Amino acid sequence: MRDPKLPFPFPDLRDPFAPLPKTMPMTSRLSEISGFWISATCACGKQSATLPARLMAATYGWDVTLGEFVSRMKCETCGQGPVLVEVMSDSRRTTDGRGHARETTIYIVLDRRSEPE
Repeated sequence: MRDPKLPFPFPDLRDPFAPLPKTMPMTSRLSEISGFWISATCACGKQSATLPARLMAATYGWDVTLGEFVSRMKCETCGQGPVLVEVMSDSRRTTDGRGHARETTIYIVLDRRSEPE
């Protein structure tokens, strides 16, 4: 809210934190989700990784879509693609490191866990 007593009042500013989307489409560019984390789990169950989307965008290209990035992912152990890919608002799921609960928004963008091999 502006203070009418100021000779040059500041304009009303929008909320600097944009609301989170309801879904995370595979057509989202990595640049659009650069504040999120990408978590992938392999079918062999031996490998999982949580990667910062900003680093992946800087490495593979800011215009690469989430779908293109996921299709490039391969397990170092078995060579298969991921069976579960999630985009998370934070790298840690439940606590802030001090044991305090924190809300982490998780979008499941790929889930092949129930598909037959």
